[in-house]
Amino acid sequence: MIGIGIEQYGDEQQLKTVVVPTEPLGSDDLLISIKASGVNPVDWKVREGLLKEDFPYRLPLILGWDASGKVAAVGSNVKDFKVGDDVFFRPEMEKQGTYADEIVVPANLVAPMPQGLTYAEAGSLPLVGLTVWQALVEAGNVQPGDKVLILAGSGGIGSMAIQVAKALGAYVAANKLQEHGIRT
Repeated sequence: MIGIGIEQYGDEQQLKTVVVPTEPLGSDDLLISIKASGVNPVDWKVREGLLKEDFPYRLPLILGWDASGKVAAVGSNVKDFKVGDDVFFRPEMEKQGTYADEIVVPANLVAPMPQGLTYAEAGSLPLVGLTVWQALVEAGNVQPGDKVLILAGSGGIGSMAIQVAKALGAYVAANKLQEHGIRT
């Protein structure tokens, strides 16, 4: 894998081209040629070492935790994908990231890319989309008619949370986060 990452923790000056071996393709894995990768706040937090207690990464580390691309190889147990499929995904947080040319990902973390989206659009969705889904559907169990307050509704997670909550039939109220405080 060739990508953008870090060899040591620190500020943005630590970002550089990093070369690490591509993991071997397991029977339940996909090798994906990455076409677009999303950028998220977790990326700078990992870069600065703020999460090294929770995720003891082996450096050098390629950053990035959501992307889209094209399936380049399929493990022997994988039945839902074939070479050439357009996909989007969030890889395992504990491993190498998506600011790379390719990555091996368990097939259960990958979904077909929605038709009509560009690679850039699809590559921006997985981490935010999963966060919102887990909060509203899995943990919040939002049902039609529920009232949902979305704080910082103009941010990445907030803007998607508004749309998902509305699609679930909830009444949604939101505010937007201002540079110097919160404004409703």
